[in-house]
Amino acid sequence: MEETITTKSAPFEDLVSLIERLRGQDGCPWDRKQSPDEVGVYLIEEVYELVEAIKEDSAEEICNELGDVLFQVVFLARLYEEMGAFDIGDVISHVVHKMIQRHPHVFGNAQVRDSEEVKSNWFKMKLSAAERSGKKSVFDSIPKGLPALMQAYRILERAARMGLLKLTPGGLLGNIDSKLEMFKKELKGGKKANDAVKLCGDLLLALTKLSVAIQVHPELALLRSTEEMIKKLESVEKNLRKKYLDHDSTGEEK
Repeated sequence: MEETITTKSAPFEDLVSLIERLRGQDGCPWDRKQSPDEVGVYLIEEVYELVEAIKEDSAEEICNELGDVLFQVVFLARLYEEMGAFDIGDVISHVVHKMIQRHPHVFGNAQVRDSEEVKSNWFKMKLSAAERSGKKSVFDSIPKGLPALMQAYRILERAARMGLLKLTPGGLLGNIDSKLEMFKKELKGGKKANDAVKLCGDLLLALTKLSVAIQVHPELALLRSTEEMIKKLESVEKNLRKKYLDHDSTGEEK
């Protein structure tokens, strides 16, 4: 007989109780053996599935995937609670406190003109936080595990906000043109580039700088173009399948 968690508490507390039960002495052997590293991997997978559901614009799937992400977050907090580090209540209290601090124009007396000023103020707060925490750089808080394109975008965006880089579309387009010319010279005559990895990396970085300058996230732009490419390839594949299926057993077209 299937057992369900039945309490009079709010749904979130039901989830916390469910995970406590799974991790308990009479809980699930598989859940009891999980470690933070393992749950971290599952969390990444669930986030990717959530992003996919968002792209497909399916409310039902988004709801399901949000639940899966939430489960992993609360499960991870439970593991650290068992270690005596913190619990899910501490996690929530911390993020609420942080968001209130970062929105003084909502919860305080600060005045802002637009969203750009909000972002500017946020970066100033990040600088102050880095100083207080003793971090060597504001870039230290950018996860090194991010996909390369997202990591490059975050670093460049932050550098531009801090005035460390001046990114103008005109200048960047000229830089991209010069890098393409270098590529052409290296590939001229059918020869392979002497350092193809560096040339490709430099070109991708230049394009990422341009995306920061024109405020287009390169990850989303590439995803959209990739989706369009897949549609074209599927059309080609469909035609090829039809061509081969129209052949008779002798190999001649019908």
